[in-house]
Amino acid sequence: YGKVEPNNIKVLAGFSQKINIYPSDDNVIQDVLVNGESIGAKDEFIIDSVSEDISIEVIYKVKQYDINALAHGNGKISNEGVTKVKYGESQTYTFTPFEDSKIDKVLVDGNEIGAVNTYTFSDVHDNHDIEVIFKKIKYTVSFNGMGADVSPASVKCEIMKPFGDALPVPSMA
Repeated sequence: YGKVEPNNIKVLAGFSQKINIYPSDDNVIQDVLVNGESIGAKDEFIIDSVSEDISIEVIYKVKQYDINALAHGNGKISNEGVTKVKYGESQTYTFTPFEDSKIDKVLVDGNEIGAVNTYTFSDVHDNHDIEVIFKKIKYTVSFNGMGADVSPASVKCEIMKPFGDALPVPSMA
């Protein structure tokens, strides 16, 4: 958890002693108790005019970091919002596009990592951000005039399919 310096010392009556507390990398000081009384989460303090035996108890807690997860467009990210992750642990995110959409790109701490389906933060030691951007799938519709001249020969268009409905087939009459 950490260490207290100096540790197990003798101080002459009437003298003062500075105490330093060093939490380990994965902990923070939650509280310090001197003779059972809280003095707050201090990493150093001075005991003035020692006149009795003194006990010092340090209460530690594991560090936690925030991972902020956002989804943009037509899809969702697992654990959207802020997730607290303990020091050294891992957190995995899954990206799910809605119907007729796809993952455009994923950004981790502002850096694009491509159009992946999942991402895991391993051995977390800092705060992080993760964003997924979804986009609608665009289809190319080609026309063939069956011997007649069709102009233009192909047209790119975005087909917006209503959720759950069949896509109507246009008449070529």
